[in-house]
Amino acid sequence: DVSQHLEQDCGKMEETCKLGCGMKLTPSELKTHVNICVRRNIPCEYCSKNFKFCEMPEHLKKCPKMKATCECEVYVEMKCREDVSQHLEQDCGKMEETCKLGCGMKLTPSELKTHVNICVRRNIP
Repeated sequence: DVSQHLEQDCGKMEETCKLGCGMKLTPSELKTHVNICVRRNIPCEYCSKNFKFCEMPEHLKKCPKMKATCECEVYVEMKCREDVSQHLEQDCGKMEETCKLGCGMKLTPSELKTHVNICVRRNIP
């Protein structure tokens, strides 16, 4: 019977891609398709975690291990985005902080060192 032949033996019967892209291909086409399918898993070159090929651009926007830099002159050499975040939080010379004495001024760390001596709130408990 023809339908049994097509389903079991033919090789011309189309199957849906098992990776979930929705393409319908013959078994021989599927063998090569899995290597180019947009839903195939690939490792991130920075963090080595696996992601779908079609999801990689979005992952790269926030991958903590991707190369990144800071505009300040203090910390020029960055290894990865994770390092930049830590640097910005802890010791970036360009990051502004609000005066801890309560005047509300926003200054860089080096400016704050001088500011505490002249702040209008320095003697107010």
